Amino acid sequence: MISLFAWWLQLILELKLVCRSRLERDLLRSLGLSRKWLPPAVIAVCIFHFLLCADFIRGFNEENKEFTEDIFPQENDAMLAGLMMSYRYRDMSAYLHFPNYYIIWKRGIAVTKIVDYRFGAVRRRVPPDMLPPYNEWIGRTGRYDGRYNRIDYLLFRGNPGTDIMKQLTAFEPVRSLSPWTLSENLAH
Repeated sequence: MISLFAWWLQLILELKLVCRSRLERDLLRSLGLSRKWLPPAVIAVCIFHFLLCADFIRGFNEENKEFTEDIFPQENDAMLAGLMMSYRYRDMSAYLHFPNYYIIWKRGIAVTKIVDYRFGAVRRRVPPDMLPPYNEWIGRTGRYDGRYNRIDYLLFRGNPGTDIMKQLTAFEPVRSLSPWTLSENLAH
């Protein structure tokens, strides 16, 4: 979606630059248009882009209406990490931040990328062995390095596959709202 937005923005800027140049008359004539049609054309492109974005958000909300705070553990002192195997919606990486909802809805502790970005006031205060860095691209790479083996709960989206599940033998599913599964670490 961002690439589509960049393409539309580039098109609008190019139209704006072309219309200010000497080629304006020739370009508009070759398209069979006059200058009075350019603003409505730009507005129509913007409206079309808005409708694409609105459809994306509506569809995303519809697909995830079952994702509620009920999927998370009831206690807020447990640590949760996410393995987003199916992390894309309409070719956008849209599910990478979903473990953060445990922080928001339950005031719990979740492995999140927020503490590892190097901007803003939020900083990592615990060592990586206590709260491991978030592996946001496990769905793309399909490689799991064992960093979440001491975490209390894992939130899965999609099927992790047999290779990853072999490394997660201590985890058993406790809740499932397709395609989401919450698994508890029974070794704790």
